[in-house]
Amino acid sequence: MLETWRKPINIKYKRIDRLGNIFFCDILRKCARTWANMPYDFIKITNETPFLTYFILTHVRIMIIYPQEQRACLCSLLRKYEWKGVSIDMIEKRMTLVNSVIFAVLMISLILFVYRFNIPNPNMILIAALVIATSVGGIIPGILCAILMLGYSLFFFSNGHDFVHFTSINAQKMTVVLLGALINLVSVSFLKKSRDKMGDQFKKTNEELLKTNHELQRTNDELHRVNELLKVLVSKDPLTNLRNRHALSEDMETFVGKPVQVLFLDLDDFKTMNDTKGHAYGDEVLHKVGQSMAKSFPSAHCYRYGGDEFLVVGDRQQDDLFLHACENVKKELVSSQISFSGGYVAGIASNKKDVQNMILQADEMLYQAKNMGKDRFVGKEFDRKHIVNNDLLAMNRRTLANAH
Repeated sequence: MLETWRKPINIKYKRIDRLGNIFFCDILRKCARTWANMPYDFIKITNETPFLTYFILTHVRIMIIYPQEQRACLCSLLRKYEWKGVSIDMIEKRMTLVNSVIFAVLMISLILFVYRFNIPNPNMILIAALVIATSVGGIIPGILCAILMLGYSLFFFSNGHDFVHFTSINAQKMTVVLLGALINLVSVSFLKKSRDKMGDQFKKTNEELLKTNHELQRTNDELHRVNELLKVLVSKDPLTNLRNRHALSEDMETFVGKPVQVLFLDLDDFKTMNDTKGHAYGDEVLHKVGQSMAKSFPSAHCYRYGGDEFLVVGDRQQDDLFLHACENVKKELVSSQISFSGGYVAGIASNKKDVQNMILQADEMLYQAKNMGKDRFVGKEFDRKHIVNNDLLAMNRRTLANAH
């Protein structure tokens, strides 16, 4: 049955103006409790679809569970489909009338039931029905059902069912029934209004929470985007577009446990070039070197180590292939009259400390290349036992730079 209701239904007959059709649609609304999982939009709406039919059939769950939302739904649908001659007040009045007829019929049926089976205390059953009618249908259906219940009570408790004469005990019972009906109407109506008011407040609060959640989600996405951008900015050198020393410290763990080659490069006479041709020219040279290194070592990690020093860490290759890549960098920079020296080591690092030592040994090889006349590459196998004295290495390089 549920699958049948899930199939779209085309409704193309004219506006509902007759009470019988309204009554039928309202019956559908009341019976729709069985299909609690029925999708909202199971009707293909057209301009010829009666407004009330569409409203009732496509919003059964809202009308049953959240009656305080009915008016908002009506306003939305009226604006959307612009049914001519239809107003919210007219629809609400008709629905109140239909609810009154439905609950009156149900109350009469229940009265006939208790009369037919001669229930000894029918008011307990009728008051329960009155509570349901008032809580679901509203105050007007509740009043109508209360009148019917009082009428049957007069019939039931009167002498000879003449509706007029009562014994003292039955008169007291009628008084209790009358007070019970009045208290029920007042209390249940008040509770229904309070429930609807609380429902409106809950809906408003829920909408505000959803809006806040949406804004927080949007802010979180923006922060995530900015965070990713900051990561890129922090890990990249803006002049050469290569990775920087901060990125190197984060990448060291990835070099552990596999054969790698570490190449340390330094531009020859860069300080003199900077002093004679200006810093703008020097920046242009550094930018060209960065582009050339990224092009010649596409699968390796290229870093601007600092100043005119560059570092390349990549998977180990045969020496001739590695030196060929180094020569490609030199060829790329021939037109700019740029030369550089390099030192490299190859081996397997057991831990991050070994990686740092490999970088220092490559720097040591660079110092030897500089000392041998520059514009050349010098390399060796990584020696784990050889610990480079970083302070001594820095002093030797400063001495070499001053000598030239």
